[in-house]
Amino acid sequence: MAGASTSELSTDFVDGTSTLGRLILARDWADSPVGPPSRWSQGLKTTVGLVLRAQAQIVLFWGPEFVALYNDAYAPTIGDKHPRALGRPARENWSELWTDLEPLLEGVRRTRKTFSAKDRPFYIERHGYGETVYFDVSYSAVPEADGSVAGVLCIVSETTERVRALAALRESEARLRDLNETLEERILERTRELERANDALRQAQKMEAVGQLTGGIAHDFNNLLQGIAGSFDLIRRRSGDPERVLRWSEAGLKAAERGARLSSQLLAFSRVQKLEIKPLDLSKTLIGFGAILRSSIGPEIRIHMNVSAEDLWILCDRVQLEMAILNLALNARDAMPSGGDLSIAAIAQHIAGKPGMADGEYVELSVKDNGCGMPSPIAERAFEPFFTTKEVGRGTGLGLSQVYGTVVQSGGGVRIESIEGAGTTVLLYLRRAEPTTEQSIEREDPLPAPHQWGRF
Repeated sequence: MAGASTSELSTDFVDGTSTLGRLILARDWADSPVGPPSRWSQGLKTTVGLVLRAQAQIVLFWGPEFVALYNDAYAPTIGDKHPRALGRPARENWSELWTDLEPLLEGVRRTRKTFSAKDRPFYIERHGYGETVYFDVSYSAVPEADGSVAGVLCIVSETTERVRALAALRESEARLRDLNETLEERILERTRELERANDALRQAQKMEAVGQLTGGIAHDFNNLLQGIAGSFDLIRRRSGDPERVLRWSEAGLKAAERGARLSSQLLAFSRVQKLEIKPLDLSKTLIGFGAILRSSIGPEIRIHMNVSAEDLWILCDRVQLEMAILNLALNARDAMPSGGDLSIAAIAQHIAGKPGMADGEYVELSVKDNGCGMPSPIAERAFEPFFTTKEVGRGTGLGLSQVYGTVVQSGGGVRIESIEGAGTTVLLYLRRAEPTTEQSIEREDPLPAPHQWGRF
């Protein structure tokens, strides 16, 4: 520039302490469209001086060819494009995104309006491969002294890592949602395999129980019918022998009575039979029933009666109570195949706070043996209908169920204590009554499940 002053040719605007400032001072600008820094316009010098001293990421695109001039903070964002991009037209080094970048720069220069955007994507090749990166950008027009727009100042902040992290988070959340939905569907489906399996198991258990019940009843009734039929056959053959006819008649009657007792058990279990609940003198009932009890369980079992001297009146169905005691005695006999002791005792008790029983006055009737006893899992199920430890055809599993039904429908409760190898005690709690009370109650209401009243 002929006649230019020394100050106009100065490069004092260049910050020599920055890396880009030293590059600018050391570079041969003969190949650059903007020429050497000493001959730049004052507008360009002023703008570059500000850019070099700024801490923000800034690139200045100057002149009609958008020559790139930038600072230390911006250099890392263009990777291996630096330092060759310094002082060269942007088209040369941003060729892969020029169709995207040029319209933005031209728009700012033409309209003088600032363009800004958050997380603006750009496709760039800066590390030997192409990638999509993101920037917060603000592109502003830079005027020359004559008022014309000479360049575009781009203040940028790379947000690639944040955008990718958020995208990864959203993807993870989406996968988690999908996983949750899939998991819920799998849980629902498995809940439906499990419900179906449970239904099948319950049906199988029902069929097993029905088969066990049917087999036991058929066996018992078959034995009874054979006894009755045999007695009648003998009577028919020896009708002229009164002594034998009497003996065979008694045998047939006993078989018929056992059949009636089995039918009664079935009716009690099905809740069809109506109980006649009324005041009953338990002491007299036990004493009067003793002879029948002894003849039923055989001479190998020693029976011990221990009944309180005071009158023990209870509310119960007499016939069903006798059947309950007989069932317990027969079970005790089976638990003592080599003989043993059976103790029956009754005492008055006040009951309060026991599950399934109203507070009040009761009589505790205990039936105790010193037989083989039961393990805890067996004892806990002893009163369940159809449950029996006997082999098929040897029992229906209704005996203890009848005991339970009789006592609970009479307003009482049942408790069982058993030690394997040391014997079993069954405790019946029967509501106490006044001797003068006259009461008759018919009950057909369903019984609670055994676990609701069993142990306390």
